[in-house]
This record gives sequence, C-alpha cells and structure tokens, in this order.
Amino acid sequence: MAHKAAMAGIMNVALGHMASQALYVAARMKLADRLADGPAETGQLASECAADPALLGRLLRALAAAEVLEQRGPELFALAPMGHALRDGVPNSARNFVLTYLSPPVWNAWADLETTVRTGETAFDRVHGMGAFDYCAAHPDVAAVFHRAMAEDAAQVAEVLAEEFDFSAFGTVADIGGGNGTLLAAVLAATPDLRGILFDTELGVAAAPDVLAGAGVSDRCETVAGDFFAGVPRADAHLLKSVVHDWDDDAAVRLLSTCRRSLPDTGRVLLVERVLPVEAPAGPDPALVRHQLAGPVIMGGRERTADEFHKVLAASGFALEEIGKPLGRTGFHVIAGRPC
Repeated sequence: MAHKAAMAGIMNVALGHMASQALYVAARMKLADRLADGPAETGQLASECAADPALLGRLLRALAAAEVLEQRGPELFALAPMGHALRDGVPNSARNFVLTYLSPPVWNAWADLETTVRTGETAFDRVHGMGAFDYCAAHPDVAAVFHRAMAEDAAQVAEVLAEEFDFSAFGTVADIGGGNGTLLAAVLAATPDLRGILFDTELGVAAAPDVLAGAGVSDRCETVAGDFFAGVPRADAHLLKSVVHDWDDDAAVRLLSTCRRSLPDTGRVLLVERVLPVEAPAGPDPALVRHQLAGPVIMGGRERTADEFHKVLAASGFALEEIGKPLGRTGFHVIAGRPC
C-alpha cells in the first residue's frame, strides 16, 4: 500500500502542469469575470468565449475539480471562493500573475530546466536568445501584463509592510524597481511625514500617476525613470521588493553597490524578500519548490538564505542589521542593511 501511495503522490506532482494550463486558459478566456455576476451555462460561456462547447465543458469540469469553479448542475458553473482571484482588477487578484508565469515564453523556459541544472545557464535566456527583461522590452504587450502581475504581488505585501514596519525614522524613502507605486503608496499613506521617490523604467512607472493619486500621496512622491545599475536617487532609505532575487550574486552586488553610493552613512537598504530555509521542511511545500527553481530558470537570479543575504550585502558595503519577522502570511521579510 505504501508503494501505491507513493506512486499516486508522484503522479500528482508530475501531472500538475495540466491544472496549471487549465488555469492559464481560464485566465485567458476571462472565465472568472464572465461568472462574476452569477452561474452560467456551458453553452452561454462557449458563445462568449468563441470556444467549442464540448471541450469548454471539460475545461469547466476540470476547474471545478481544482476548486476554482463549482458545478451547480450538468452544464451550470459558478465561481468557487478561490476562483475570485482570477478576476481582473479586483483586490487580491492573481490573474496577471497567472498570465505571466504560465505564458508560452515562461512555459517553454521551464521545459529546459534540466539544462539549467546541468550547466547553470538561465533557461529563458537560452530558449529565447535574450534575457527576460530584454524580452519584455521587445514585447510591450508581455511587459504590460508582467508589470500588472508585479503590482498584484506588491499589493499582497503593501498593507502588511506599512502596518508592521516603522518608516518614521526616515525623511525620504526611494522605492527602487517599484513599478506602478503600489507598495510605496501604501508606505506613504501610513507615514504622513515621509516623502517618497518611485524609481523604475519608463514602462514600469507608466501607471504610477494614477496609483499615487488614488492613494492621495502624489504631493509627497517624485517619480523617476532610469536604470538602477547606472544610478539611483539619493534618499535616507532604499526599499527594494522582489528586486534582488531577480539577479545572480554578481549582478545583485552591482545593484546594491549602486544603492550604497546613493545612501548616507546613516541610511538603510531595506530588501523585501523571501528568506529560504537551509533545509527543506518535513512536509510538502509547493511554494518552496517554486522559490528554489524559478529564479535560475527565468531571470537567472535566486531566492536566498539568510547567510546568502549576508554575503551579498557585505560584498556591497552593507552589514546585515536585521531580518524582520514574517510580514503576515505573505512569506516576505524585511532584510535591513546598514552601510559599513
């Protein structure tokens, strides 16, 4: 019996890509948005999606088996609680995250994981002939979805970070690689005397004016476009969420060294990142599977352990001052470095 259970477990892991692609197609077809107002019949959804009714029915039943949808009748489907996260533009949406990380460019890179493990080369670069950021620059439609996905991810952390980390010791905080300003807007809203600088590429900050205005902090936030390897704005603190993990150690040190040159000796660099355990946990942890491998496959970077953060900070002119407690249930920590 133990061997049969082991086989079943392996099969579930091995065939997880089928559920992933069902989720991706559901996001592409906007099924969650089509079901937002209530249940619908397969035929109606097939007409709206220009899909084959019989095969769409199979997709809907598969999504119900994955607890994304609920089946209310032979051909009647509704959103399950989890399915609301596939709606577009709602709080706690993950739709653009799904569209980004299950898209063909990323999917094809994962198919070459073995070569990455054997050679250390980034799969995405090898498969597409360019890095992920260069690919986004060459495909604005892909970049737009990516930046919306990053905003969705930032929104999960923004409120908790603003509540649990005290920014009042700083006069100015620069959010380096801060995208549309979701994270910085929450920090500024929670810290009335703080001023902010939002720094990212031109495309990254394109949607920032609306976000900052919506949070009522436009008058306290400057938006600057540029390349963070070339230089970053001076501030009392630099905030980098999910930025350092995109890069290998050499590039991470170059980036953090750029930050060091633009911070006063009394300043701080604040990395909002996951901190990997040195050993795998006793039970299954699907998120840890992703965090161990996604960086090397897609960006060439990596999530890091506490000791690895210490090393890249030290090589950049910082001492690891503190790794804060987990930010709620987000999986992120604030890693504070002080100039030395």
